[in-house]
Amino acid sequence: MNTNLCQLGTGCFGCCGHGFAGKKEISSSIEKNTKEFEKTKDSMEFLKMTDEYIDKNGLCPHIIKKEKIHCPLHPSLNGTDLRKNGCDVNHLCITVKEFEKMAVSRKKAFVNFLIKKNLDFYEYSIKMDNGQILKEFEENNDL
Repeated sequence: MNTNLCQLGTGCFGCCGHGFAGKKEISSSIEKNTKEFEKTKDSMEFLKMTDEYIDKNGLCPHIIKKEKIHCPLHPSLNGTDLRKNGCDVNHLCITVKEFEKMAVSRKKAFVNFLIKKNLDFYEYSIKMDNGQILKEFEENNDL
């Protein structure tokens, strides 16, 4: 089973910063970033627009929202890895690391659990990154 948890539901920003502000502030950052991206619609130009790694709200300035929260510099979206400036390109959150170790049947159960939770982008991102959603799953499902 090949499921990209980072793009499940509304998408995830969990590993794209630290010390995140509240939902309102993160939403504002994402809106600002998206407007900046729209000015160019080109990943290389967008990359050049900032040397910041983390904005005042704790978020990478390259995180935008189209249909989902994502990074237009990520190789899964454009074929080439354009991330830089402090981005830990090999980082996997606690939840994704554990998900990769699961049996296929358990992965399916976890994905169904996530879908049923129907979390908004903020709660999903925070809980995925800190492992809280995985803990909830484990507490509510037979191991």
